[in-house]
Amino acid sequence: QDSVRKFLSMPIIEVQVALLVLASSFLVGLETLDSLPPTVATWSKNCELFISAIFTVEYALRWSLTGFSAKYVVQPLALIDLVAIIP
Repeated sequence: QDSVRKFLSMPIIEVQVALLVLASSFLVGLETLDSLPPTVATWSKNCELFISAIFTVEYALRWSLTGFSAKYVVQPLALIDLVAIIP
């Protein structure tokens, strides 16, 4: 557990997660364009699914570090993460 905790708290990992949030936001915006070619729409949707999978794994790892405590789930940042991965 200590190695997972250290890994998730590494600055490079935190920066990469932040970049994934930006990429995900861009892709969601891109998908709203009516004139988006089907190939780009498919690529965008697949990237969004991949990013969502990464967010889900990260959330599960952080939750597991708390022993799957209900207290973790109701923390404000954890709630934001949960709402982001549920759809």
